[in-house]
Amino acid sequence: MPTESNTVTGQRMVVLDDGRNVPVVALDGTVGLPGYDADFDKLVVGTTRDKFRDEFFSFDTVSVWELVQTGSGMTIAPQGASFGSRYLAVATGTDANSETIILSRRSFRMPFKLGFGLTMSQRIANQEVVVELVSVNAAGQVETDATFASPAFANALNGMAFRFDGTTPTSVTALHRGFGVTAGSVSMTSQATTVGVGSGAADLMPAGVYEIHADMESLYFQSMAMDALTAPNTPAVRQNSLPDPAKLYKLRVRIRNLSTAPASSTDVGLHFVRLLDTARMTVDFRQAGRPTDIRSAVPVLVAGGQAVTVQGMTASGSTQTGNVVPAGVLAKTTQPSTRNDNAATGLVSDKLGRPVVVLGHIRELVDTNAAVTLSGTTETTIVSAAASTFNDLHALEASNTSTTGVRVDVRDSVAGTVRLSFWLAGGSSAVFEWSVPKKQASANAAWTAQLSAVPTGGDVRISSTTVRNI
Repeated sequence: MPTESNTVTGQRMVVLDDGRNVPVVALDGTVGLPGYDADFDKLVVGTTRDKFRDEFFSFDTVSVWELVQTGSGMTIAPQGASFGSRYLAVATGTDANSETIILSRRSFRMPFKLGFGLTMSQRIANQEVVVELVSVNAAGQVETDATFASPAFANALNGMAFRFDGTTPTSVTALHRGFGVTAGSVSMTSQATTVGVGSGAADLMPAGVYEIHADMESLYFQSMAMDALTAPNTPAVRQNSLPDPAKLYKLRVRIRNLSTAPASSTDVGLHFVRLLDTARMTVDFRQAGRPTDIRSAVPVLVAGGQAVTVQGMTASGSTQTGNVVPAGVLAKTTQPSTRNDNAATGLVSDKLGRPVVVLGHIRELVDTNAAVTLSGTTETTIVSAAASTFNDLHALEASNTSTTGVRVDVRDSVAGTVRLSFWLAGGSSAVFEWSVPKKQASANAAWTAQLSAVPTGGDVRISSTTVRNI
């Protein structure tokens, strides 16, 4: 990072990282350091080193493209301007082993992002279109290595590409090769490419855009609908056999008829190419479009999502509006709406703010058990067991309609420990209620009652109230 040094009279200097003293502004007012903005006294730092874009209003083979070769029986020329659109049109003809190749004159360094639009009047066998980035040497010539032959890249040493071949309009193959190893490939579903070319204004727009995102650690291939806020097709990511990130790359387009002649000529339209080559301060292009890749997560607009309104507390005595966070609890003079299990609820109070509390338990978990009749001395269940549940005893009512006084022993499990005993005279009754319920010792157990004697001329009836706990 350049830092300002001692100034020479009338001349400001900076010290570069390599130790050189470089004048910022010379005595005559000219800028001495490239990228220095004298108006704001700062160095200009960009996020893109090179930008390459061609919309094919013309086909510039002098400064933009090199026409490497025109295949036998093929023609290449810009078309579409008369309809307000434009594209580079290649008619493939039907000659076997025929290939047209164009190569960008500019080169680019990774990381970069390539986007392009392509149409074909048909998808037939024995024909392919390849849009690729291939490494070049210092002289700008494509590097090749056939140690491991790679027909997919014409033996280019390093490359990444989309290949359109076969008869399915919505298929494309993503290719990659690094350091001359065997090329890798993955088949992808894409936007349809079979849009008629040259027959009218309505046919001159590609259905989708294809993108290659390349950096030092991964390659992403994806396609998405043109001019539509819809999710892209499922992308492909590759981290093996990656192209050499230290190389310069050129954009190359190859339109080929294979060794067996295609049945008929195809009109291929290259509608645009756009390439961004980032600066050394790395910028991640991988924006929206890959919802399944958590490494590329960014904030996104969720279709159908709910707007979030942030509000403060409502002043005491004011009527609440909206989804506020109140200070205290909600005053109610009527019953609030019921909620489903696990739903969030708010605390309620009376008009003075005194919290409303239900004594005993949650109403739905309080069980009023049916009365049980005891006419002998056998231990009898008065509250049935419940799986994984403690039935804590909250209240007990007993009535002796016989003439015999009896002792009643209450247990919290069959043949278990007696938890409660009371005497019940003939013709009497008793009510027991506990503000703190009597805890059942074990879950999934029954409460029982047992009389000390057989009642004469009547029976003993016991009913109970329990609350369910875990």
